[in-house]
Amino acid sequence: METKTSKSQEEIWEAKELLYEEIKDFPNEKKMDFLHDKAQIIIEKYFKGKTYPIQGVVESE
Repeated sequence: METKTSKSQEEIWEAKELLYEEIKDFPNEKKMDFLHDKAQIIIEKYFKGKTYPIQGVVESE
């Protein structure tokens, strides 16, 4: 039985592979900083100006 792979899935796999190649030689701490910064850029791009309530979060004083 042949399974079909969507174009979107192939793009995700390619992006994951490129990201892996970019950070594979970084020390773990630098990997985390790099991924955090990369995620922040994406968050700002797609969610700029939008707010979403987070249930169950209590602010500490």
